[in-house]
Amino acid sequence: MVFFVVNVLQAYHILNDYIGACKVPTVTSNHTINSVVCGGSVRCFQENKPEMKTMCAGSFTSGKTEKGEVNLFIPGKQISQLADQLIKRTFKYGGSSFLGAGGQDFPGVDVCKKCPMIRFKDYKAE
Repeated sequence: MVFFVVNVLQAYHILNDYIGACKVPTVTSNHTINSVVCGGSVRCFQENKPEMKTMCAGSFTSGKTEKGEVNLFIPGKQISQLADQLIKRTFKYGGSSFLGAGGQDFPGVDVCKKCPMIRFKDYKAE
């Protein structure tokens, strides 16, 4: 299982790529009381499906997270499919956006391009 702490715009792109890579029509998630990291990890592992969980109430006030971040869990057996999907689409369209041709602005472009966990590098034709 691969665990991400991302904002909702990053989660949107990751889950869209998951849907494309694994050829599933939807991704659903279940809310759990407390232990959102533990609950998300266990459910992702048991069900072999992605999970997205909101942060627990104290994570922001304790300084552990920022507002708008969510916990995202991707099954380890499927992470390479997800990465391959993102790479193929980035090479084909010039960026991570699903909207319009590559290089156009899309909701969250300011967030995704500065994401410390998901790096998009410029493709250099050989």
